[in-house]
Amino acid sequence: MCFTEYDETLTRRFVERITVVDAETIQVKIRDADVVIDGKLC
Repeated sequence: MCFTEYDETLTRRFVERITVVDAETIQVKIRDADVVIDGKLC
């Protein structure tokens, strides 16, 4: 899935927390789910 536009309202509805792990990695915690997505920054 690829999004072409950023929607802050939609993002705030789904994302509970964004954590910076280190200089290259972030974790995104999805609201109301036991899902944490790890991602490397480009």
